[in-house]
Amino acid sequence: MAANSQQFGTRLDPPSKHVNEEMKQFQQEMKQFQQEAGANIQSLDNQIGQMATAISRLEVQSLGKLPSQTVVNLRENASAIILRSGKEVEIPVKVAPALSKQEKEKNVIADKNVPNDDEV
Repeated sequence: MAANSQQFGTRLDPPSKHVNEEMKQFQQEMKQFQQEAGANIQSLDNQIGQMATAISRLEVQSLGKLPSQTVVNLRENASAIILRSGKEVEIPVKVAPALSKQEKEKNVIADKNVPNDDEV
């Protein structure tokens, strides 16, 4: 058969071409694996950062100290504010943007009259 192959000019692929193709495929698979691993590491890094923030907030709460980072004001979503004494504070309703100067002054005075926890 080998004599037959030489006679008709049939050529076998050289082994180096086959090895090169396998190497390219291996490199592509490794590149994809590295990208996926990088994305997973980034996700874990974000989760660790969130956990560290949550832990520091819990530590501050347990020590009774003020937090080093300010927390976003969630009062906009509050439907009622109840003080430790049990007194409920009314939340002023937002007014239309076109107010006269007198109405603005009235709102400022009304806001100053809202008691805080220290006054109760």
